[in-house]
Amino acid sequence: KQWYQRRVAITAGQDSKQNCLSLIAQPPKKDVMKMLENDLKILRYAAVMESPNPEDKNRKFIISYSLAKDEMQIYEPHQRNAGIIEGKFLEYSQVRKPGSSIDNPEYYTPADFAIGATIEVFSRKFKIADCDLYVLKYLEANGSRFPAATIESIRAIHADKL
Repeated sequence: KQWYQRRVAITAGQDSKQNCLSLIAQPPKKDVMKMLENDLKILRYAAVMESPNPEDKNRKFIISYSLAKDEMQIYEPHQRNAGIIEGKFLEYSQVRKPGSSIDNPEYYTPADFAIGATIEVFSRKFKIADCDLYVLKYLEANGSRFPAATIESIRAIHADKL
């Protein structure tokens, strides 16, 4: 049990658990139907890094959430004369919520991305500032799966565009 917990802490949780359950390493099971239904559906959010460092105050990021794999990517677009190298901040991966346990992890979902919400990714905090109109349309079409507060916060941002 102790070896298993140490192994899970070092690598990705699902992958390690699957490899510890069988003698021959196997990839974790995937939800194929979900992947087919949500193929190429990506929710995009604009975020700002919250940091005590003054050079990080104006850093803007794009958070892309893939519905097919429940993974998110963080990308920093080019800003003139910023003095910071832009590009991928985080490759597509599942990000655990802070405070969730290793044995029973909770990952970020679109329900957590309300406008004004702060998400923490590997001890870096990002405040959600805006999103695409497609995000609002998707959340409204699947309203039973998402909190009303999240939908309302996004609807308030896009009120003039509707």
